[in-house]
Amino acid sequence: FPTRRSSDLPEVSIGRFNMNEFEEFCCSHNIVIRYNQQLTSKVRGFCYYDGYEYNVFINQKLAFQQQKKSTIHELIHIFNNHFNCDPNYSSQCEQEVKQIIKTMNQFYEVYE
Repeated sequence: FPTRRSSDLPEVSIGRFNMNEFEEFCCSHNIVIRYNQQLTSKVRGFCYYDGYEYNVFINQKLAFQQQKKSTIHELIHIFNNHFNCDPNYSSQCEQEVKQIIKTMNQFYEVYE
């Protein structure tokens, strides 16, 4: 699956980060973001930890703004270690992500 590098993209700011800073942040935290054309339209993104890296897959067919939202959503799962979440409580993990985004939106325009 292709991984985007900042050299492949125009200079874009994500909040206070530009793409180079964001890429460095992900690299230093063992986060690999991949854009996948093979995901169905029902899947915006997903992530998993393989024991070495946090792998984030984003549906490449989505508009840029939705890709950005999905990336933020998946990163929150990583930061909250939702990989150990019991499948019976997956809806609680999703609610936690929604609450974090709601709180973040009070201070930053995370989701426009």
